[in-house]
Amino acid sequence: MEEMFSEFTSTASSSASVLAGVLNTSRDILVLAGIFAGIFFYCLWAGKKATLASLFALIFAGLLFVMFPYWNLITTPPAGVEDATDGLWMKGGVFLALFLAVRFAVHGSVRGIFAEEKAKKWLEAFLLTTVFFGLGMVYAYQLIALSAFYPLPAPIAFLIIAPPALFWWPIAAFVVAYLFSE
Repeated sequence: MEEMFSEFTSTASSSASVLAGVLNTSRDILVLAGIFAGIFFYCLWAGKKATLASLFALIFAGLLFVMFPYWNLITTPPAGVEDATDGLWMKGGVFLALFLAVRFAVHGSVRGIFAEEKAKKWLEAFLLTTVFFGLGMVYAYQLIALSAFYPLPAPIAFLIIAPPALFWWPIAAFVVAYLFSE
């Protein structure tokens, strides 16, 4: 009887660990798919001009964020406070302020409407969403250090955290913007 009970508990614990891994992975997939879907619907709802303005604003806000000279003044924690997410909210706020400032400045000079043909419109929206999502994730994890708050799942971490990603995602965004320019 003890053998059967120990076999049952060992099987149950291994099944529980497998189930926990699957549920954790599916939660990551749901979060990332939700962000992607939100950007995709923004792209379809706001239009190509607004999406391109946001994409260019994201690129330039990232460059301004890297060059921001006042980090030591705004992210220094109070004495005795050590928290991995301490400067995360301040960095996110600075990035958002830079993004919105550039977005409103660029919006008037960007032109573009989606193609009338449905297949091409969906392709444009999908590719714009892909580069917007990828670039946003690269900035969130490499510049703002979001990994302290929400770690990336291993299957896509190499696309986001690798050092060349900070170079190649903006290049991909410019290529997509060029390919679908009128």
